[in-house]
Amino acid sequence: KTFDLEIPLFNVKNRKVVIDDSLDLLSEYKFIMIEGGGTLFKAVAPHVDWVLSYVAPSLRVGHVFEADADLSYLHQQKIDDDILLWSTLKSIQTI
Repeated sequence: KTFDLEIPLFNVKNRKVVIDDSLDLLSEYKFIMIEGGGTLFKAVAPHVDWVLSYVAPSLRVGHVFEADADLSYLHQQKIDDDILLWSTLKSIQTI
């Protein structure tokens, strides 16, 4: 895979960025940021205790997040027009 190494993601001091097709490394870390959709959410759910969700005030065709999960909201914060929700994952249907 080819990534533009000049984007801000790769230019933060002391940040280790791993881009991989496997979830094998998840058990080696205590704090991991994962960005993806419902399919990835279901795949990583067994390894996740906390969820930070960014909610934007717009919906677009083809940008649907599908997951059947129960969360407990812990904190919310509004930044500009977006809302951040900190939650714990109670359960998820992986079927």
